[in-house]
Amino acid sequence: MPTPVKNGGLIVVTPPFKPVPREERRFSLKAVPPLLDAITKLNYKTAPHRIIAYQTSDGLQFNAAYFDDEAALSAYSAWFEKHALSEAGQLHTSWKARFLEPSEVPRKESWLWGTGYRELSDTRGGEYQLGNGHRYSRMMFRDEAAKKDAEQAALDPQFEASIAGEMEAEGVEYFGRLVMSAPPTDGGLCGGWFTKSRYGSLLDVQRGTWLLREMIFKEEIAKWFSSYESVTGEIASTHLITPKWPDGSSHPH
Repeated sequence: MPTPVKNGGLIVVTPPFKPVPREERRFSLKAVPPLLDAITKLNYKTAPHRIIAYQTSDGLQFNAAYFDDEAALSAYSAWFEKHALSEAGQLHTSWKARFLEPSEVPRKESWLWGTGYRELSDTRGGEYQLGNGHRYSRMMFRDEAAKKDAEQAALDPQFEASIAGEMEAEGVEYFGRLVMSAPPTDGGLCGGWFTKSRYGSLLDVQRGTWLLREMIFKEEIAKWFSSYESVTGEIASTHLITPKWPDGSSHPH
């Protein structure tokens, strides 16, 4: 099933990067990468509860991570910055080794592409499978009036149903989307939306993205948002970091 985002939960996405080819990586293909191994050993209060790795159509990679609350993200960010991002960190070498181009190794201020917090709408359904296609989008409102108009129109169940109907009519395998608030960027005050849309494959993502931006949502995008950016990829791997009890509560390990 889709990873739920409980009250207070957040999702973060890293910038796509060109990875070092598998045959050139320093660790065994059967071994857990050192950074991931260290993350899995973190206390549940300082770790994401799931990490999903994606591959794009042009061979780039990016990750998405789910956090239970802002405190967990803040604690993890501090740990990650100290041990992986800092050149003095014990995991910096293994972190840096993932990037084919040294210029693409992120710094503290650039290691996250987007952040979503406070769920606004969730119409996702079905089960995750390797090879499924996902699109993450971040969009900033033009002003408060645009934000109010968008919240009244685009979060309506009928609007979501119309998206699903259009996708089905065009033969696109679409499994709904999650809409969250996004923090302001570039000095904006109104903030925006952060969305995650689910598709059957990367080809479905590409076709669905064109439909959304050029047909279904074209006028609204121009009217409501000053910027609209997306990253798309297919699931390459998924890792459950923080074990959960059946009721969804964190395992106190």
